[in-house]
Amino acid sequence: AEVFASLARDYGFKKIGVMLEKVSLLDEIVALRGVVDFISIGTNDLAQDLFQQDRLNPENPELLDFWQPELLRVIASATQVAKSVGIEVGVCGDAASDPIMAVVLAGMGVDKVSSAVSVIDEIHLALCSVTMDEAKSLATLALASEDRLTARKAVGDASLLTGSDPNALADQQEVEALAGQVSAVEADGVSTQPASVAVLPATAWRNSGT
Repeated sequence: AEVFASLARDYGFKKIGVMLEKVSLLDEIVALRGVVDFISIGTNDLAQDLFQQDRLNPENPELLDFWQPELLRVIASATQVAKSVGIEVGVCGDAASDPIMAVVLAGMGVDKVSSAVSVIDEIHLALCSVTMDEAKSLATLALASEDRLTARKAVGDASLLTGSDPNALADQQEVEALAGQVSAVEADGVSTQPASVAVLPATAWRNSGT
């Protein structure tokens, strides 16, 4: 990651990050202090690794539901560790394109979500409909749930996504929906969406160390 970050900065990239899609990489986050600016948690591949399910042919497809509390707890843990060493956290994958989950992620401390273009407006509206305290309450409910159905229902029943100051969340934490999924170019390990950001794929990070 150090070599990648140095090369990326030499090429003019302003922000450097790595993908986190393996549970085992959580132990390496602290070593990235001062090396990268952010981590991007890929929820689809992370769930595949966590539950040992083939995304294309899962034996238990319900385990790949991003509402699985165990998955959410891994995301929350990674976020807490990263933020403790000054590294921003983004989330991509299906979870980042769900408006209610985007609020839950914000409540966990996630800084950014990389969402599908078609749901940008919904994501923005959801994030602007709650205060940070409300987002944290929703995250707490999801993290404390026993299973995916309970988590989804608990957050849905809380009904905290209406009636708040439209600017409340934005004033308390910089949470934004990026236009489109970040597209990592496997050939050189550099993401060019947006052009000022470089992302090291999880495969390259895992194989090269930090």
